Amino acid sequence: MESSENQLSPPGFISQQVVQARLFYLDLSGPGGQALRVVCGGLEQCRPDYRVHREAFPYLSLELVAGGNGRLRLGEEEVDLLPGTIFTYGPGVAHDIQADPANPPLKYFLDLSGEEAAGVLDEAGLPPGTILQIADLPRARQLFDELATAALGPARLRARRCATLAEFLVLTLGTDALPYGTRQSRAYLTFARCRDIARERFLDLTSAADLAAACRLDQAYLCRQFRRFADETPYAYLLRLRLDYAARRLREGGCLVKEIAAELGFANPNHFSRVFRRIHGCSPDAFLRLARRPALDQSNGG
Repeated sequence: MESSENQLSPPGFISQQVVQARLFYLDLSGPGGQALRVVCGGLEQCRPDYRVHREAFPYLSLELVAGGNGRLRLGEEEVDLLPGTIFTYGPGVAHDIQADPANPPLKYFLDLSGEEAAGVLDEAGLPPGTILQIADLPRARQLFDELATAALGPARLRARRCATLAEFLVLTLGTDALPYGTRQSRAYLTFARCRDIARERFLDLTSAADLAAACRLDQAYLCRQFRRFADETPYAYLLRLRLDYAARRLREGGCLVKEIAAELGFANPNHFSRVFRRIHGCSPDAFLRLARRPALDQSNGG
């Protein structure tokens, strides 16, 4: 990470109380507008005396603590900053961020503008004033790093690429977030283990009871954890994995629909087709036509 002295001078709303920083600036024209715009962002290693107090902020901001510790007051809520903590603020949301002098935080931040940005944050469950925890911190860091790479890359389509990646980042973090204080809880670790077993064995596990037995858990408990952390039932998760597999087999070619239906344990191909349509939005035959269209268009010079 480059020294902050080697960076461009930051705007007034970015703290300079950092030891090192890797920052990018895309659109400092000011808040407002309809489209989602990435204003700036980056990664900063805070100094032991880092302290930011604001009664308001002109942009929509999301921060992720990647390491270290501190203290956060966001509106009326006050919490410890721990690795994996994410929080958001913006216009009208007072916040106070203070480093632990013995172990100052390393944190990512992303500033956004535009009505669409506000809508994406709301949809992700991350409106200004939210504090949550991320269980998969390496994945969250990867998303921020990918955005920074795009922001510092070639100018062609830079703003559009970054806006798309920022939307994906926000929606992904919102989907994967847990209530503050539950990071890496025993319940989440149990869910993650069961999810991994489902991904590895979805071809031979066809029901919630099968998955519960494979995980050596009570079925009701398994269902509660999937509802809590995945917002769906174990059976729905298994079915989605199985139908994604069916789509891959269809795309590869060489198999009839009824053969794939039988492979997945559907005694009736019509039932398989109905389930496929419910999951993917089209019938297996329609999917095959869509999958083959690029090759046909290319062969015809279209």
